[in-house]
Amino acid sequence: MAQQSSTFQYQIGVMYNHVVSRKLAELAGYKTAQEYFSQQVKALSQSTLTNYGIVASSFDADTCMQYGMYRLRAVIRYLDAVSATAPTDPNTLVLDVPQDDGKMVKKPFAECSVDDVESATRAKRAAPAAKVPVAELERLTQALQDGMDAEPALSVPGKHASA
Repeated sequence: MAQQSSTFQYQIGVMYNHVVSRKLAELAGYKTAQEYFSQQVKALSQSTLTNYGIVASSFDADTCMQYGMYRLRAVIRYLDAVSATAPTDPNTLVLDVPQDDGKMVKKPFAECSVDDVESATRAKRAAPAAKVPVAELERLTQALQDGMDAEPALSVPGKHASA
């Protein structure tokens, strides 16, 4: 049943891409493909159609049937986060999946759930904390404090301060 669902979702994605790339909605008198889909395909949201289209343009039907649309959409977001392109077989990917204790575990894509992939994506997108040596941090803190305690110097452009 899940494989049939993925196949159907893939086919919708292919059709969506076809309508968008060939500008068929515009040729039929709609301003945009989004306008066409919102009026004619009310059972699916625009974001769902877009996601199906993204996955269908990145993977073939067999891959979609094997892994499912949502897991593949999640891995595309992960690949975007690490600035990589989608491989033909996503099973070749190994993701760094954060665990509850904060440690990272390398996990093959085939063993990852959608939640695992999304968690790995969030971890990749999070900016690493800057590590400042304690001595440097103390120096910077003191310089900031000294600057805040100093009287502001008033200067007028073109005039020199007199003593």
